[in-house]
Amino acid sequence: MKSKKWIFVLCSFLASFFLVACQSGSNGSQSAVEAIKQKGKLVVATSPDYAPFEFQALVDGKNQVVGADIDMAQAIADELGVKLEISSMSFDNVLTSLQTGKADLAVAGISATDERKEVFDFSIPYYENKISFLVRKADVEKYKDLTSLETANIAAQKGTVPESMVKEQLPKAQLTSLTNMGEAVNELQAGKVDAVHMDEPVALSYAAKNADLAVATVSLKMKDGEANAVALRKNSADLKEVVDKVIQKLKDDVASKDSELESVRGQLTQRDKDLNDLKKKGADVEDIQQKLEDLQAKYKQDTEALETKLADENKSRLIDAELTKAGVRDAEIFEKILNKDEISVKDGKLIGLTEQIEAQRAKSPYLFNGEKQAQYTPNQGDGQGANLGNWETAMSNPDVNLTQFLEQQGENN
Repeated sequence: MKSKKWIFVLCSFLASFFLVACQSGSNGSQSAVEAIKQKGKLVVATSPDYAPFEFQALVDGKNQVVGADIDMAQAIADELGVKLEISSMSFDNVLTSLQTGKADLAVAGISATDERKEVFDFSIPYYENKISFLVRKADVEKYKDLTSLETANIAAQKGTVPESMVKEQLPKAQLTSLTNMGEAVNELQAGKVDAVHMDEPVALSYAAKNADLAVATVSLKMKDGEANAVALRKNSADLKEVVDKVIQKLKDDVASKDSELESVRGQLTQRDKDLNDLKKKGADVEDIQQKLEDLQAKYKQDTEALETKLADENKSRLIDAELTKAGVRDAEIFEKILNKDEISVKDGKLIGLTEQIEAQRAKSPYLFNGEKQAQYTPNQGDGQGANLGNWETAMSNPDVNLTQFLEQQGENN
């Protein structure tokens, strides 16, 4: 009975052992991406004192960690379909948090150095780093070459590439290693250090916010390949694939926007060139403009004159036709007794002519064909005219006084 009992206990123990072993094997084989999706969040370790990469700011009244690195981390979380959790700490603890499994990724402007690559995996680079010295504006001229920095007191963030660069390239300088970048800047403003070695975008950000600070023109030499990248634990191939995909998309978007910006710059440059050319030709342009206005005015004047002339000629042509139709003996002479101001043309027809024709027909019928021929008495020098004969005779005589003739004909009739 005891033997059976021991056999049962032994079997139960072995079953439990194998069950735990299987569970451990299952957890051990779970990929980084699967583990993140299972817990529903992506934990990212960062040091939020490195604007514009990561820094603290008030958003809707709440203090939040923001910046370019945080935007990238959010894009990675979105690609994984999980929430983003930012874990803030000093920079020298960021990689430790990743190594111990407290964080899934480390994103803090981290340079992928050969030393770090021995312990961590890294994504493709997302920022080609450039490192500069932040100095007091009053000392910009003082620190223009490396010789001037050889004995300076230089601050750098502990555990960073800028710190190691000062150690290697300025061994005689006094190095002050601080955990917080804001603290280093405060030391600079207080005159306790001469310069702070940091990523150039960060230095530019501090200089823009502090009128007493500036970025020095001198810089140390960067090692090839030490660009900023996302740090991952070793053997996280599937997670690295997702991170690389997101980074490449962001880089492509930036390249596209840079191309658009370059195109806009080109257009602005051409616009400025065109404006300068116009300014140089300003006097000529004004002269041309004045000449153009003069030509337009003359064209308008000539056009109006031509239209008036054409209207008058058309009016005369219509009058001649009507006079011929009315049987006027001599249209040219008849037109001289017409009041043309009272005659107008509307829709190709004369208005006011018929009335004048009929008035003359009643008053001076001899002006019309088929009417009685009047006799004409020429002027004999004493103002008394003698009968000179008919209309044709009067018209052929160069000494005819036409007014007297017409008046006489009116009296005879």
